Amino acid sequence: MSICRQKNVRACVLAVGLSLGMAAAQLVSMPSSSLAQSTNEEVDVVFVPPVDGAPAERIGAGTRGSGSPSDRLKLIVPQGGALSSSTSPVLYWWIAAPYKGKLQLSLTRDGTDAPLLDAVEDVSLKAGLNTLSLGDFGVRLQAGDIYRWSISLAGGDLNESAFSYVEFRKTDVASGGNPAKNAKALAGAGIWYDAFALVAANEKLSGARDAMLGQVGIKLTN
Repeated sequence: MSICRQKNVRACVLAVGLSLGMAAAQLVSMPSSSLAQSTNEEVDVVFVPPVDGAPAERIGAGTRGSGSPSDRLKLIVPQGGALSSSTSPVLYWWIAAPYKGKLQLSLTRDGTDAPLLDAVEDVSLKAGLNTLSLGDFGVRLQAGDIYRWSISLAGGDLNESAFSYVEFRKTDVASGGNPAKNAKALAGAGIWYDAFALVAANEKLSGARDAMLGQVGIKLTN
């Protein structure tokens, strides 16, 4: 069951599971409890960072940052950002507890001031994983450019923000129909966003999802 609000940002809260095939969902929240209840499928997904490093390593030092030091809000990205093989990737983030208040989504191209995406809305979300699908906002990344995306929350006692980087890069890996094999191929090629989206959207791949998080030092606590 999903609850969607059709405004600048559509906040959709799912009771169980994540489905990237639901085109109407722009923001998805999955309770932490449902993550632990999923059935694992054996697959060895190992993330191998790209040889030329993360996007943040190729931008000006003055614009770099580590996002939020808080354990309450985290972007599901390796330190410094990562690559996507999609021009409109699905970006994952996580909150430790239920949240009700202002949510701001922002996406800017490095070296420019005008945001490609800047949306604010009052939302009510459950704790757990959430997604931001750039395709639902009509945003398309260009090869060779680096983009900074951020999530900001301001409601009740929670006032947090975090940001990371995403870069689109063309790749010919993972063209088959098996999500597990595709995730393995993408992770091995250093394409974090796409690989994680595949394992996060499939309950049978929760073991691979947790392994990917551990490989880049991301720990999600209840």
